[in-house]
Amino acid sequence: MCMFGNGFGIGGMWLAGIFHVLIWIAILWVVVWGIRYFMNQKQTPADKKAVEILHDRYAKGEINESEYEERMKILNRN
Repeated sequence: MCMFGNGFGIGGMWLAGIFHVLIWIAILWVVVWGIRYFMNQKQTPADKKAVEILHDRYAKGEINESEYEERMKILNRN
């Protein structure tokens, strides 16, 4: 007859504890992944940050270097 009653002994208690921790880690990972996934789904090109738009406009040649630097200074102040 087993001293602990369930046949697994102290080792079974450790395994159950580890299993529960792994389950919580998996649940947390799924929640974080879901939040990131749905946040990225809502973004559109209009949601770009001002700095990214400024970089794009400079790269396309829509603004010159002095305008770019001036606007970067303004953006960096905020």
